[in-house]
Amino acid sequence: MIELNRILGANYFIFYNFSDAPNVDKLLKHYMDLGIAKVIQWHLPFNVSIGLYRKSNEIHYYGQVAVLNDCMYRNKGSSQFVVNQDIDEFIIPRMHNNWKQMIDALPKNLKSFIFQSTYFRKDWPDVNGTFDGVLAKKYMSITLPKQSRETGLFPVKIKSKYIVRPECVKIAGIHVVHQYTKVKKCQDYLVNVDQGLLHHYRSKVERVEVYATVDTRIENFKDKLLENLKEKWTELKHVPMTIPKTTTMT
Repeated sequence: MIELNRILGANYFIFYNFSDAPNVDKLLKHYMDLGIAKVIQWHLPFNVSIGLYRKSNEIHYYGQVAVLNDCMYRNKGSSQFVVNQDIDEFIIPRMHNNWKQMIDALPKNLKSFIFQSTYFRKDWPDVNGTFDGVLAKKYMSITLPKQSRETGLFPVKIKSKYIVRPECVKIAGIHVVHQYTKVKKCQDYLVNVDQGLLHHYRSKVERVEVYATVDTRIENFKDKLLENLKEKWTELKHVPMTIPKTTTMT
C-alpha cells in the first residue's frame, strides 16, 4: 500500500494501530525512521466493534469515524490534501501519472474530490500482463496480477472515497465529507471515472450476478512499483514473512 501510494503522490502516512504483529511493527518503524510515517496507538475508552456490525453498546468499526476526524484535524495547517482510503484501496488516475497531475487537470480551485469505487477481485485468476510476473509474485504484489474487476461501479456515497483539503472539513465521513466549513469552494466534486477510479481489492463478495472486465491501467505504474518493491524487500530482508507484506506495501 505504501509504495504504490508514494508513486501516486503521497509523501506522509498516518496509521492508527489497534493491534498488529511484530513484523508489521518493524515495517512501520522503517517508514517512521524515513520520516514519512507516523503511528498512533488507537485505544479508545469505549467498546468498539471489530466487524462491520456493532452491538448497541459499541461504536462503529474500531471507531473509524473518530479516526478520520482525528486525521483531518491533525493535518489542518500542515497538509495540502488528505487522501482517505483503506489499505486495500487505491485512487488511481486514469489519464495522468499521479494525483497532482490529475487534480491540476480538473476544474480549478476545487478542494474536495470524490471517487467512485469498483471491486478488483483477488479470488479471480491472475492476469498475464506486460509486467514481470516472476517479480510480482516474488514481491507478493496484488495490484499487478489482479487486473480483473467487476464492470459495475458503486454509486457515490456507497464505498466512495475522497481527496480533500483538510481546512474544508468540519465533520469527516467514511465515504464522503459529512459537513464542510465555510471556506470558499469547499463542496463535493465527483471525479469522472475516466479521470480517476477507486480500485478496491477484495476476495469473494456476495453478488447475485457480476460481469468481469480486464482493466490494465495499473500497468502504467509497473516498472516503478517493482523497482520500489525490490528496494524495500532488500532493505527489509530481516523482517519475517509470517504475515504477507501486501497489506502494507503493494
